[in-house]
Amino acid sequence: MTLNVDMNRIRVALEELGAMEVMIRSSVSALEHGLAGHPESSELAGDVVQLTGDHIQAIDVRLAQMQSEAGSGGENIPPRPAIWGEFAETHSVSSALGAVASLANEAAIKYTTIQPISNRFRDSPVVASEGTTASITRQHMQDYLGITARINEMIHEVVLWELDRDELECQCVCHACGMGLCVCAMSARVSFGEAWSAAKPSAAEDGLPINPPRITSAAAAAGIRGGDTVVGVEGQRVKTTSTLQTTIRDHDPVGMISFTVRRNGQEIEIVSEHRNDLGDEPDPYDQDCVTPPGEGFITEQARGLQTRLREVSSDGPAVGLASLTPRELEILKHVGSGASNPEIATTLGISRATVARHIANILEKLGVANRTEATSVAAANGVLVTS
Repeated sequence: MTLNVDMNRIRVALEELGAMEVMIRSSVSALEHGLAGHPESSELAGDVVQLTGDHIQAIDVRLAQMQSEAGSGGENIPPRPAIWGEFAETHSVSSALGAVASLANEAAIKYTTIQPISNRFRDSPVVASEGTTASITRQHMQDYLGITARINEMIHEVVLWELDRDELECQCVCHACGMGLCVCAMSARVSFGEAWSAAKPSAAEDGLPINPPRITSAAAAAGIRGGDTVVGVEGQRVKTTSTLQTTIRDHDPVGMISFTVRRNGQEIEIVSEHRNDLGDEPDPYDQDCVTPPGEGFITEQARGLQTRLREVSSDGPAVGLASLTPRELEILKHVGSGASNPEIATTLGISRATVARHIANILEKLGVANRTEATSVAAANGVLVTS
């Protein structure tokens, strides 16, 4: 007795998944020597080799069960075909989308590796308004992650479309499918989402892990070292990079600054000299350091508006709205919506004093006397959306 066409479709898929696992195990095993210098990376490679072995065993057990159920007498499992050979012939669209997703994922990983490099060598938005390596790679990374997300969203409907194309009707016995309401794609999407959530690392403790400080830095001189986790600064608990950056920036630029550091499960206080070894020149784009996570692209949009304003201004020095920094434009929008200084400070994760300083700069640059006049100027030039 041979497998019916429906079970044969599953068998082919399982065999080629098994071949894929064999390929992954072989490829990662060949890479292990290159990862030996980094303990965690080497451990990761070993874990991948182990889990692929477990995956192969589970697939082989299921294939043997299917052979037995089909009445083949438990014969030996047939040799694995080339990866996505027969499967790709019957599921050409979903297989091609899978290849695109692999390329997009690889591209996103490559782009994200450039982010810390560009930050370290000052080719990031912290020191330039736009067009830096960091801003380019961040946008491209998001583009590719967006492609992957679109494929994840549509892949299950594509597979069902392929099955319907070949007139393979649904044989699911769930209540909805029994009435002809196919929810297989939604079920698969939910399963994918649950698996993704379960695979994410558990929530980390409060604080920010620190890489080894520069040898000559104030932090190193104070005794902060790589592997420490900063959990507080000046008595304020630290949960995000924006909190840490803002507190340090708004602290008295001279004197000492206190950090609470978690080390080996213990919290200790370390007092450091507050100094900037890389220069005391104020950075007009320091708001990037204190922008709360997730708002980076809002800042990019503000910069785009700033660029457009400058393009329509005269060839002389920037004046009026065109002279505002991205942060000032962002705050002006909040002012235009009627937000108070405390509300703006809370929304942007900055101090009230910083908000007041920005608003004073805005009024001076626009040549207006108060917030109401600044709002009118912004609305007249299309910066604000008015009803």
